[in-house]
Amino acid sequence: MEHAHMDPDSGRYEADRFYRMVEYEEVEAIRLQKEWDAWIDECYSLIYEATKAANWFAEVVRRDINPLFFAADGKFIIVEGPLSPDLSFSAWVPQYKAKQKAGLPDKFLAKVRARDRKRKKHLGT
Repeated sequence: MEHAHMDPDSGRYEADRFYRMVEYEEVEAIRLQKEWDAWIDECYSLIYEATKAANWFAEVVRRDINPLFFAADGKFIIVEGPLSPDLSFSAWVPQYKAKQKAGLPDKFLAKVRARDRKRKKHLGT
């Protein structure tokens, strides 16, 4: 929520494009653009991983508890757009492969911990 606010009309969260809110010195503008790019990459990565996890969760619930769980909709998807230059949209279904599932959650937790250590080191905490 560091770089987002809720749009009262749509009820959706939108990114605050903090790198272009005021006039900055060139060095500061470059630093803020890099910070923005890193934040966007992290957001997309987390959305992608969360969608894969949701699909795996639904698969396990259908297999072990309720075969009808989310059966009508089937899978969680990610839709991105409008994309340049033609304002099209793309959609895909992120899923873990069997080999990836075998190493989770330990591998995922190690990745998250490494990212957190890197962030703390960057922030000097």
